[in-house]
Amino acid sequence: MKNYFLLIILVFVLSFDCEARKKRGLGATKKGFRFGGYGSYGLTWLLNKNISDDPSIKPLISTGNEYCFELIYNFTDKIGGTLSGSKVNHNQIYEEIGVGNFKKSLQYIGINGLLKYYVIPEFYFDSGFRYNILSKASNIDYRGRNNASTSTDVTQNFSKTITCFLFGMGYEKEEIAKGLNLNIGLRYLYGLGNAINTSGAATEFPFGRYLNLSDLIPVSVGMYLGLNYKISRAKRYSH
Repeated sequence: MKNYFLLIILVFVLSFDCEARKKRGLGATKKGFRFGGYGSYGLTWLLNKNISDDPSIKPLISTGNEYCFELIYNFTDKIGGTLSGSKVNHNQIYEEIGVGNFKKSLQYIGINGLLKYYVIPEFYFDSGFRYNILSKASNIDYRGRNNASTSTDVTQNFSKTITCFLFGMGYEKEEIAKGLNLNIGLRYLYGLGNAINTSGAATEFPFGRYLNLSDLIPVSVGMYLGLNYKISRAKRYSH
């Protein structure tokens, strides 16, 4: 996590430095369509109050990844929108005290809608929503002899869909090649529903041990790196 925050600070410094060196009144318009993609890697959690309060189960640091294709339209030089599709791997490793580790691995197809606001030409904030469709859920058990893992398909025990809130910030380097932009940033995700199927939870370890199970909330924070290409070529403007 420390390295992530140091990288974000560096991005902020570079973005403001680039703006300071840019000639006032000159630049390339951002308006128009772009398409591209990105990859993301970061920390993932499945938050659950029952698990947090249970001394026999301990959530461990877990990671996941995402691959995305996106279509971008900038309405003005300040405001844009993004529609994209993602393949998401969201994981949570648990330690059963005195027994061993196991992992819940959720694979989603995500449909994302975001609005983007450019604070300066190189730096932006974005926020919106993701509609996650569950493609597969697995329980990976590392508690066997010699830590051998066994994987069980538990898709039926988890919610088929869940809506999530997205918020992020990023740095955009324009024209690293003809028409090609580079993006690097940080994005947070918070689930707005219950990731576990309440009827299936009774058979899903360790959730089935709780008489009244609290919601299972997916949360993540990750760095992303992407490229996008301008479909409509940029024009120059001056004041």
